[in-house]
Amino acid sequence: MNRIAPNRTPGGDPPCPTIEFPDDLIAAQQAYWEAGARVQEVTDALPSSVAVLAGEAEVTEEQRAAEA
Repeated sequence: MNRIAPNRTPGGDPPCPTIEFPDDLIAAQQAYWEAGARVQEVTDALPSSVAVLAGEAEVTEEQRAAEA
């Protein structure tokens, strides 16, 4: 029977330490993800650049304002 010593892995190596992340770092990461999601929403609502160049679609003033 293999026994694991306290705070040891079966191979005898110490376990990985627990990493604590500061609250401001977590908040910054969440803000980054939210901003990325908003950018995706705005760009998904735009017509394709090919359609705009072909004159088949255009970017509205509302869409331009959302880009700002």
